[in-house]
Amino acid sequence: MSNQWEGWKPGKQSRLILNRAMEHIRSVDYKVSARWVFYRLYQEGLYELKGDYNNKFIPLSSKARKSEFEEWRPWTLADDTRELIYTSWGECPETYDIDDKLKEIKSKVSVYIGEFYNQDYYVAIAYEARAMTAQFQHYTNRIDLIPFGGEPSIPFRYRSAQMIMEAWEKYQKPCVLLYFGDCDDKGIEIYQDACSDIVLWGKSDTEVIRCGLTEEQAIKYGVPESIKGEGYQWEALTDEAATEIITSNVNKYYDTEKALEAREQEKELTDKIRERIT
Repeated sequence: MSNQWEGWKPGKQSRLILNRAMEHIRSVDYKVSARWVFYRLYQEGLYELKGDYNNKFIPLSSKARKSEFEEWRPWTLADDTRELIYTSWGECPETYDIDDKLKEIKSKVSVYIGEFYNQDYYVAIAYEARAMTAQFQHYTNRIDLIPFGGEPSIPFRYRSAQMIMEAWEKYQKPCVLLYFGDCDDKGIEIYQDACSDIVLWGKSDTEVIRCGLTEEQAIKYGVPESIKGEGYQWEALTDEAATEIITSNVNKYYDTEKALEAREQEKELTDKIRERIT
C-alpha cells in the first residue's frame, strides 16, 4: 500500500512547532509521550489553549509521524496504551552454528545480584502515567516499577501486591512503595484506592509514600493546570523538575553507594564464570 502522507509538508507555523517539539524530544535520554511534549510547547506559548492538545497538536504530530517528516518517525513518541506480544520468533535450523552460539553465550553470561540484599529497604515505585515508564527507568536504575496507566485493574493490583510480598520474603527488609501521579481528584483517588489494595493483599509491612505531584510542587516548579483545567499532571513537569522530585524521594530509601558495591560484585562473579566457559 502506498503512503498517503508521503511528501506531506507543514506550513511555516506548523514547521516551527514540529521543530521545537523535536528539540524537546531530543533533550532527554528516554522516550516521552505526546502529552509531555505538548506541555513543553504550551508553557513556551506556542499553543494558547489546553484544548489545542487534542484539536491541534495530536493531528499535527500524527501527520508528522506518518509522513516521516524530517526527524519524525512512527515510533518517535511513547505509546501509553498497548504492547505487542511476540511468540513466534526463533532461529533457522539450517544456519544454526553451535560454535558461534557458544561464543555468543559466553559474551552474554552475567551475574545479577538481587538489588536489595545490601540495602536497608526494599523499594518499589508506582506511578500513574504509563507513558513515562522510560523516564522512571532512566532515573531509578533497577528499582521495581509498577505502572498504573490510569486506574489499574483489580488483577493488576493483586499482581503488584504479590510482587511486593515476594520481595519481602526474599530480602527480609522493610518495604517502601513510592507513588508518583497527577495532582487532581482522580489522581489522588487512584493513589488512595489502588495503593491501599496493594498493601492489603501484599500482607507485608509496607509503607506507602505519595511523593508527587503535590500542589506545593506544582507551584514551586511553575506547572500549568491540566488540559482539562482540573489540577496538575505529572507530564507537565519539566525533565529537571521531575528528576529532582524522583531522585530526592528515592535517595531517602535507596543507597547508591551500596548499589555500586553490588555492581562490583556482579562484575567479579561474571568474570569468574566466563573464564570457566570454553
